[in-house]
Amino acid sequence: MFNVEEQGGLLKFSMDSDTKNVGKVIKEVRSFLSKMDIEDDSTIALIFRELLNNAIEHGNAKVMELGIESSIECIGDLRFKIWVKDEGQGFEHQGMDLTIPDDPTQLRNRGLALVNSFADQVVFSDKGNEITVYFSLARDTSFQVADDDPFKVISPTGNITSENAEAFRALIVDLVKAGHKSFRFDLAKTEDIEELSEEHWQLI
Repeated sequence: MFNVEEQGGLLKFSMDSDTKNVGKVIKEVRSFLSKMDIEDDSTIALIFRELLNNAIEHGNAKVMELGIESSIECIGDLRFKIWVKDEGQGFEHQGMDLTIPDDPTQLRNRGLALVNSFADQVVFSDKGNEITVYFSLARDTSFQVADDDPFKVISPTGNITSENAEAFRALIVDLVKAGHKSFRFDLAKTEDIEELSEEHWQLI
């Protein structure tokens, strides 16, 4: 059994505990996200796959006849909510450690710990047979340039990290070569600034 229903920014699934259905869900989710021009769906696919596999293997104990309800919903600008509910007995989740184990051979709760590492928030139902995960996708960084004589106003969007420090530096160098000497930086649309090393600041 496998059913899918789309309602605007909400995609809902009903399925039995057949692991083959996990791939079907991921395929539908990727199609759903492509309509929002989201090309890098790897994080969402990983979270959904881990939650569904956990519901099948641990929640429903691989009993094929037991069902799973799930959904993904866009609740803001690149912010999503994934919900999964199984028909199992639930489990005692209070006080559960969701940090990834240092020992790579330690498999207990590793899937949920991995999900937690990407999530903004993880919420369990009291019974423990429902999980809701809230998370945000990182916006690609771009650098917009505007004129405010005598300044060139540079407005980064997304995150400023060591990975895009070179692009930031190249933009400024090009503007200097074009004869511009006064700059102002507008960080209103910048989501996060990584603590860069002195070497990276010299590059910028």
